[in-house]
Amino acid sequence: MTNPPRVCIKYTVAQKCEDVINRLIHHFIVTIQVLHNPLRGRLMKLKKNTYLWLAASLLCMVVIFVFSSFPADQSSGISDPLVDGPLSLIENWFGITIPLATAEFLYGFIRKAAHLFIYLVLGICAANTVRQFTSIGKRVFWISLCWCSFYAATDEFHQYFVPGRACMWQDWVLDTVGSLIGIGCVFWFSRKKAQGID
Repeated sequence: MTNPPRVCIKYTVAQKCEDVINRLIHHFIVTIQVLHNPLRGRLMKLKKNTYLWLAASLLCMVVIFVFSSFPADQSSGISDPLVDGPLSLIENWFGITIPLATAEFLYGFIRKAAHLFIYLVLGICAANTVRQFTSIGKRVFWISLCWCSFYAATDEFHQYFVPGRACMWQDWVLDTVGSLIGIGCVFWFSRKKAQGID
């Protein structure tokens, strides 16, 4: 029995490989079509509020990242005038000299208040975003809180590499508390709205 020519063997192997590739491509296309239809349907069913709240959440996260990227001296140049202006007015109008310790306390208070406020806003946006996908209160609460708290942790880690800034667990706790207040506001307003409808 003679062996088949090498040309025929090569042609047969190449043909089989081509058949396998064509089948894989066919199955891949069919799978994409099957998955595409329900996914497209879900995306079409999403309300405009979903995109608006999601965009607001992402915008808030971008704002936090940008401000966290400022070095310490530049960040102080943004927050300190919020204290310097009122203090100078008090000194000029009433002739009262503000002690240095009080001024330093006010500087720190403004910075911490900014932390609390921006994460309060993020908590509101995150909770309203999650509410577009589920109406179960516990899921909305925990998903929103984990979202904001995790981002606060990454934000503090990011500040570790910014000149003059520091990674502080106290700020992470403050950010999480701000998010918790924001999420609580969403639940409170939604409950008031439901009571008003009833």
